[in-house]
Amino acid sequence: MSMDNLAQLFNSLGSVTDRGITFLNGSKEEKVVSYQSLLQSAKIRLGELQAFGMQPGNELIFQLNSEEEFIVTFWACTLGKIIPVPITVGGNQEQRMKLYNVWKTLNHPFIAADQDLTESLDKFARKNGLEEVVREMHARIFIVEDISNVREEPIVEGIEANIQPDDIAFIQFSSGSTGQTKGVVITHRNVMINIQAMNIATQISSNDRSLSWLPLTHDMGLIAFHLTSTFQGLQQFIMPTSLFIRHPTLWLTKTSEHRVTQLYAPNFAYKYFLDSYNPLTFSSTDLSSVRFIMNGAEPISPALCFNFLEAMSPYGLASNTMLTAYGLAEATVGVSFGNVGDLTCYVLDRRYLETGKPFIEVEPGSEHAVSFVEVGKPVQYCDVRICDDDDKPVEELVLGSIQIKGLSVTSGYYNNAAATEKASTADGWIRTGDIGFMNDGAIVITGRTKDIIFINGQNVYPHDIERVTEELEQFDLGKVAVCGVYNPLTGSESVVMFVLYKKDLPSFVPRVGEAKAHIQQRMGIELKSVLPIKQIPKTTSGKFQRYRLQERYQAGEFSEMEQSIQSMLSHKHEIKEVQPARDHIEQKLIEIVESVAGLRNVGVTDNLAEAGFDSLKVTQIHQAIDEAFPGKMAISSLYSHTSIVSWGNLIRQDRVEPEPVRMDRSFFHADRGYEALSYQFTLPASLVQDMRLIAQSEAISIHVLASAMYAYLLHTLSDQPSIDMHVSYGTARMITPVRLNFDQYKTMKELFQNVHQQIITVPSDRAFPVEQMSQIRTSTTEWAIIPLYGEQHLFKASDDILNYYDLIILVSDEGDILQCNCRFNGRKLKQSRVKRLIANYVRGLQLLVQPELK
Repeated sequence: MSMDNLAQLFNSLGSVTDRGITFLNGSKEEKVVSYQSLLQSAKIRLGELQAFGMQPGNELIFQLNSEEEFIVTFWACTLGKIIPVPITVGGNQEQRMKLYNVWKTLNHPFIAADQDLTESLDKFARKNGLEEVVREMHARIFIVEDISNVREEPIVEGIEANIQPDDIAFIQFSSGSTGQTKGVVITHRNVMINIQAMNIATQISSNDRSLSWLPLTHDMGLIAFHLTSTFQGLQQFIMPTSLFIRHPTLWLTKTSEHRVTQLYAPNFAYKYFLDSYNPLTFSSTDLSSVRFIMNGAEPISPALCFNFLEAMSPYGLASNTMLTAYGLAEATVGVSFGNVGDLTCYVLDRRYLETGKPFIEVEPGSEHAVSFVEVGKPVQYCDVRICDDDDKPVEELVLGSIQIKGLSVTSGYYNNAAATEKASTADGWIRTGDIGFMNDGAIVITGRTKDIIFINGQNVYPHDIERVTEELEQFDLGKVAVCGVYNPLTGSESVVMFVLYKKDLPSFVPRVGEAKAHIQQRMGIELKSVLPIKQIPKTTSGKFQRYRLQERYQAGEFSEMEQSIQSMLSHKHEIKEVQPARDHIEQKLIEIVESVAGLRNVGVTDNLAEAGFDSLKVTQIHQAIDEAFPGKMAISSLYSHTSIVSWGNLIRQDRVEPEPVRMDRSFFHADRGYEALSYQFTLPASLVQDMRLIAQSEAISIHVLASAMYAYLLHTLSDQPSIDMHVSYGTARMITPVRLNFDQYKTMKELFQNVHQQIITVPSDRAFPVEQMSQIRTSTTEWAIIPLYGEQHLFKASDDILNYYDLIILVSDEGDILQCNCRFNGRKLKQSRVKRLIANYVRGLQLLVQPELK
């Protein structure tokens, strides 16, 4: 295939209608988009970007949650020579700081966003004194709208640019770096050569089918999976990362269902999957179609690979499907790939892993044994050498720093000559920061010189954690050092913090919980240990030698101290008399926390923030709570309330706490007030007649059908798998909370029946009279709404429902027609967007009864 840029590649697929991307948004919710449709959508998006003022050479920072909108926008940029800059959506303080730092690095940046970015930036700016920069950002934020929405303006395709091989294709900023951002420049030549090399190395053919849940902001998700699959025109399946985190077994269930042949996942995913896997619910799974599972992006655990392959073997997964890989952003992504076959492992003595010297092999199970996996030979056009500390090449089977050079290797960092010079050797090679050796041309990674920690597939930089810790009054600047420690039993890394402290151990212990709670709340990272140290090892120039702390920790030097701290914390826990549960609600919450987090003797008044739960555990705890007490707690409450008592009070209250439906920021006014507005519309007789026929065939009310379609529309406009909505129809002035999990529905009929069942079987403690709307806990979530669907005759003018709901559809059944009244706060929601939403609602009903209109 003779092509030298991504735009040529994408245009070459413009006539392909039988393959493309299937977006897996739930267990029963999928959207199939052909390559032809993707190209058309990308051209339209390019027109929108150009109309907004973007020109070739401008940079566009991606802040997009939707995988489909990400891909459409990425290819739009590619066609128009706008430079994509994908980074993780700024959901917390550190991610917003990274957005600010990336913005400063670029020449003429814009931002593409689809969520509550503007308001969160305003809060961030006020807190950090960055109002002027954020005002500049506001003028250049392009709000991405669903490409399938009804458009009021004419559709205009963009003007494609003339692209040369050495033009910048995109910039890769590391997923973890927030302090000193470094953007790796990737040209069209770099990426085209690398994806072709990866296709050859993995022997991909047009008959393959690929699936990934990795973030598209991750080079393994964007390049190794999406671009490499696009190069061959494969049928791709994309699952949101958040869906994998909530339902990890769905990854392989969908693999079986769609006969996928190639998968992609970093090391942590295999243990995470196995922890959730239940053989009793997996019996019908067939994994015999899988040709390879690419394992890269973080250190690979041989034991974990074998455990995963063995556990999945009853379902047809071959024992030789694990494909080890090594890559980094500076190489575009792929440096080397192992052969699909048996894993080649080395068992070495950890005491003799020194740069410039040969290693010593030992028997498995030896006292100082550590295992490493071979990650294959370099791909085409990426040369690899192993060097000593003076950048001089060493022989095979000698440890050294890994350096790369070639046509797929970056020319440097964007607008950062100093970082480029630091990473480059005098003879033009790039230092990867990794340590290893080569044997018969194959690479084995044994460690790294660069300070980076891999947590759940993401890169975390120690200096970022150190900087956030130093916000606390008791932790002084330059006296905190963080390192990652690898656990071969779990195949994952943990974060250990060392604090310069010269007093006795008991006086240090209170700082442990303080540090854990602060890092968890600010960064969503769990600290394994916080340890005092009398001297932090440094270089002669004063830089922390974190690797020495790592070596000392793994050698067991701090084990006794760690046990002493844990003992003191446990003793303190006992002294303060653990408060027992007062009722079944608190007892159930304690059981959930102890089961999910692995804690013991949890008291109802304990500050759970000090346990330092990471975002995975928070999600798992909320899921368990929601199963036990449906709709009683929003996930945000786990951060704002930090004890079992406070959680129990929320659940025990008569007040209802629906999960707000997050909407695109473009629906909302920036300056809020109150102005009751209404928009009248009519469902005509022909439509209503068809709706009644469907309702009759399903033995449900026409209002069940209409409210379910309203919830479905909100689901398509939100990134949430489930939608909370209140409904009120029939003869009684009662409001019923309904929670609809769209992961569960394969057809619209299943959705209708679930709404119907929830209404007729609702527990008496969940439905409430209209007069008691004051029990609703109004939403404080930005860019979100609480919806209501009801019959008009059940509500009085004096009910003032806009005090409690944000977007309301009230319906009067007038026989042949349904007369509808949409009520909303016109100072919160934009009238033009509400009218467009209603137009889409009516259009959805028409498509339901007349599918030939699609």
